[in-house]
Amino acid sequence: MLRLAVLASLLAAVPARAQRAVAPSVRPTLPSVGVPAVAPLSLPSSAPLLAAPTLALPARTPALPVPAAPTVRTAASPVAMAFAAPAGAAAEARDHGRHGAPAGKAWAAVPKGLASLGRASFSAISNILSKAFDGSDPRPAPPVPADPSEAVSFNGLTLPRRAFSDESRISLAIVAVIDASRESLDIAVHGLALRGVAEALSKAKGRGVAVRIVMNETHAWPRRRGENRQPEVQRLIDEGFEMRTLRGSREYGVMHNKFMVADGRLLMSGSFNWTHAADTWHLENVFFTEDPGRIAGYQAYWRWMWDQSRPADQRPPDSETGPEPVGPPPEDPGRPVRLNGESFPRHAFSPRGTPEAWLVKALDAAARSVDVAMFSFTSPELKEGLVRARARGVKVRLLCDARNAATLDAMKWFISEGWDVRIRAGRDGRKGVLHSKFAVIDGAFTAAGSYNWTENADKNNFENVNFFDDRGSAADYGAAFVRAWAGAKVPTPEELAEWARHGFNEEAGPPASGRTPHPSSR
Repeated sequence: MLRLAVLASLLAAVPARAQRAVAPSVRPTLPSVGVPAVAPLSLPSSAPLLAAPTLALPARTPALPVPAAPTVRTAASPVAMAFAAPAGAAAEARDHGRHGAPAGKAWAAVPKGLASLGRASFSAISNILSKAFDGSDPRPAPPVPADPSEAVSFNGLTLPRRAFSDESRISLAIVAVIDASRESLDIAVHGLALRGVAEALSKAKGRGVAVRIVMNETHAWPRRRGENRQPEVQRLIDEGFEMRTLRGSREYGVMHNKFMVADGRLLMSGSFNWTHAADTWHLENVFFTEDPGRIAGYQAYWRWMWDQSRPADQRPPDSETGPEPVGPPPEDPGRPVRLNGESFPRHAFSPRGTPEAWLVKALDAAARSVDVAMFSFTSPELKEGLVRARARGVKVRLLCDARNAATLDAMKWFISEGWDVRIRAGRDGRKGVLHSKFAVIDGAFTAAGSYNWTENADKNNFENVNFFDDRGSAADYGAAFVRAWAGAKVPTPEELAEWARHGFNEEAGPPASGRTPHPSSR
């Protein structure tokens, strides 16, 4: 049993403090569309509303464990053995594959013969160590469902329409899609720290596939002192990939999308960052679709981002404020998705788009139940939408990431007001985070994507959210909610205080003493 304490729980997404500093609130106006009224989608009587079992949890649950460095069960390679470090090194962990501060005091326990390595970047060392557990995860690739209507075919590859990280290893599906591509791959990804994915992209480029990538700026050009690019990102730059970088607006904006369009015929999107943390510890989800309307919308959005981004080999200006986007993002011209007589687009994009407005409309259309699994929540508009739904008698359940629930005012408000809230960390309840961002309404309507329910996601970040009214999506996302809810806890004040004291934020972990993290990482 090898303890890789330097690879602590790599958290993922825009940090809590960032989500409070945004542009002045401007509520988008939903376009008026002349769509005939459609009867609300209802499940047959034989398919009851998806609901998590009622758990008889005591009023005071056992204290949540403090996040710890992972214990990896794999053969000990000489490199991994050489760099094994004590658990105290976990305080230097970094997320999103961005591990880049000097190791500092954590290297005090390194044998004298390796002491000089204390000056090496944490990024370089952790990536050497990461090779020790590549391929050791026992989870299979996302299984192909028995129901043909729930499967997607792509160049001889068969995929499920949805996949969840507690059941399967999503990175294997990403590699499979890249390997099956024949013509083009248009990718928008927050960061890249998966060796298998980088190798698959390199092979695709080698066989003539046109690979183009938009990446978050600070993953190609890190801003913290001592921080280095991930080797996977460096490889893409060295091999001459068509890659550009994009930063969100104002101080805290990021390019937070995680999607891929393959050969113009397959779309993959969801909450899954292309990192070891997402693949190994977090609760994540993705969906695959061949829907031409969704694909066309994402291609237009990808092009909108590409046209305002810069080549990855060009250093961006050292500005603390990101540029404003060039106009609003593309809109879905159709409104084919239905909820209780209301019409919705297939998808919506930010910044300065309409995701929040459509989500508020969905909450106002809810008649029976709203189940929300959300990594981060700061939006006053969505909070008020839930308040209105609850006042109408709608059953509302909120499943929150434990760390954010302990630090974000909106999440703490739901808990203090006695709402039906549970908290949890990642897949094993200790390491990682609940990184999903989805909601299931009335057991029939699903919203899912990269979009946290935050002001920053709406005003400053490049994000996406999708709306589905098919029963398969509601059933699968509903089942994922039930599984996560069953493993979650009713929070006590003591538990929340412990998570808050631990001091991790989503992006970077605790800053070194006396050092202020860059605004893009707060």
